Amino acid sequence: MRIKAPLLVLAFLAMPGAAFGQAAPATDQPPSCRAGQDFSRETEAFIAQEINAARAEAMPGAPALRFDEQLTRIAERRACELAGTGKALSHLDDKGHLEAADIVFSVFSPYGLVGENLMRLRVPGDAVIWNAEDVARTAAKLWLNSPAHRRHILNPRYDQSGIGVALVGGEVVAAQVFHGPPRRTAQAAAKAKGR
Repeated sequence: MRIKAPLLVLAFLAMPGAAFGQAAPATDQPPSCRAGQDFSRETEAFIAQEINAARAEAMPGAPALRFDEQLTRIAERRACELAGTGKALSHLDDKGHLEAADIVFSVFSPYGLVGENLMRLRVPGDAVIWNAEDVARTAAKLWLNSPAHRRHILNPRYDQSGIGVALVGGEVVAAQVFHGPPRRTAQAAAKAKGR
């Protein structure tokens, strides 16, 4: 099915690693807004393929992003927080904290590089039947055509990521959360490889 002129909203965050000290919500269970689990999982898999294909084409020989289950849960939670709520896409919570970073740092460590890409597709009414592959292509294309989003996708310091998709009514929100090691660790690993 073709997506007919949806209203598109994009948001972007590029943030070097830092600790923010905010308590993070639990990430063990996928949020309840993911009632369309099959659609969400299928779309996430297609987005992962598109993103890694773009990295392989732009950076031959560079490793693909490893998709991490904890980052996926964080991305799912972020997509759910924004889908069907009428809230503007934002990387900040009501206290000005960078939500994805706070959660990632509480799960992994308070160091490293964290980034987030967000996208919303909205079509009036509930009658739209979304096609997972079309939504994934649209998300990847929009992110790759946006210089800020593209920088996340092609940043070689990011070595893992998680993708979450939430569908509520006629609205789809996709989130991709990126994580990379602290610069010193990344440089030491690169040196060790060169020996």
